[in-house]
Amino acid sequence: MRTIEIDTESFLFDSPNGVFRAIPFYNLSLMEWVIYEDGIPTYYFSFDRRRDPFVLHLTREMNAGKDLNQAVQEIGKTLNRNWTIDHGIQGKEIENTWQSEKVKLLHITELNQDIG
Repeated sequence: MRTIEIDTESFLFDSPNGVFRAIPFYNLSLMEWVIYEDGIPTYYFSFDRRRDPFVLHLTREMNAGKDLNQAVQEIGKTLNRNWTIDHGIQGKEIENTWQSEKVKLLHITELNQDIG
């Protein structure tokens, strides 16, 4: 599994627990996704790579009626991992607080890759 670096932005969010900075990955295309492991952005995959076994498996699961997050969570469970595609940011974005970020993610392409 190779590491990729994504140029993205973080923003400040205001919540009942205070202000915090988070990366919602707004700049990704509709074909690109981040998998959060225990709330931390860890993996990346893209439906543009239709022949990757990981993408093929997700596509089959969605064609069988599962939503994408459910399929990702189930794969994570088989690997004893807590996975989701939901960034989990709860709060109101504070305007004009963007900051450039570089984030390293593991590009997952296979189902049987050595994860972690």
